[in-house]
Amino acid sequence: MVKMGYVWDRTVETLGDRLGVILPIAILGIFLPSAAITSFDGLREMAAPGLKITFSLVSLVASLLSLWAQLAIIAATVGTARTSGEVIGIATRRLLPTIGGFILVGLAATLLMLPAIVLVVMGGIDATAVASGQVMMERLNGTYVGIATLYGVVAFVAVLFLGARLAALSAVIVEERRGAGAIPYAFRLTRGLTWRLLGVLLLYGIVAFVSVLAVQTVFGTILRLFDGGTGPVTLTGVVTAIATSAVSAVFTVLAAAFCARLYVAIVGAAGGSVVAAAAPMQDDPRP
Repeated sequence: MVKMGYVWDRTVETLGDRLGVILPIAILGIFLPSAAITSFDGLREMAAPGLKITFSLVSLVASLLSLWAQLAIIAATVGTARTSGEVIGIATRRLLPTIGGFILVGLAATLLMLPAIVLVVMGGIDATAVASGQVMMERLNGTYVGIATLYGVVAFVAVLFLGARLAALSAVIVEERRGAGAIPYAFRLTRGLTWRLLGVLLLYGIVAFVSVLAVQTVFGTILRLFDGGTGPVTLTGVVTAIATSAVSAVFTVLAAAFCARLYVAIVGAAGGSVVAAAAPMQDDPRP
């Protein structure tokens, strides 16, 4: 039986053991790009259309770099004897298959939510009007909107279920060199763990959100007492962006390492041959 508490313990232990490999990758691939982009969010809002496109392209590159760094962290967490060069090579080779897998999952989630979007449009809600805050309530069809809301809630739960069942997807793509076949395989791996993974997923989301919000509030409030700067880029904004990016990077590393150790735990419990499963979950002496 795979126990979430033990997976977490092994995650923390492995991060400590592999910190020398993981920390530079996390800083360069996750923290620095996020801090740089977040610091200039104010400029993006005031930028001309051409510059906004440039900002969007830079954000896309930063997202891909973050994904690459997470794959390297997974490779370092799963394989106990891998050097920095080895994990970087693995992450580089598995980046495109991972992007492809995520696109397929994203398309599935979009198709799942599509009926709700259609019902909302049929109910009289115009996306342009919503964006401008000018929704005409008298033009809404209550029946369609009600059905869309109900379906949206059900679809959201289904997406959470899908996310929990595919928690090991990145680790499968990295470690087993699978392409599109990694999706059904990762889904099968987590059979019987759905509710526990959902609990972990929700708890992680809540803790991460509260932590980032707390850092934004504390730094923003304190620094405004000393920084009277105005404009799209201020000292308060830059320092707050750096602090929140640091917290977000920590949670991103934890999530990647946890999913890797989850994969190791499942394979180890099933008698697999992953090197890092030297301490299989079924040998856990704790109740």
